[in-house]
Amino acid sequence: MAAAHAHGDMCEVFFVSQGSGLIRVNGTDYPIEMGTGIAIEPGEVHEVVNNSSPDLILTYFGLKIASI
Repeated sequence: MAAAHAHGDMCEVFFVSQGSGLIRVNGTDYPIEMGTGIAIEPGEVHEVVNNSSPDLILTYFGLKIASI
């Protein structure tokens, strides 16, 4: 679904609306399913994998870290 990557200046928040799969964060796999939410910190290498037959539907957004 999303190849492994990291953001140096942004957090990302994922929420699973449908299906199941896994999110890999810094090489560790975490199962995700409908209702799961997860926050990714800046610099964490992450990727989303749909390893089930139904569609994996996510809502996600990024929060850019700004200096004041």
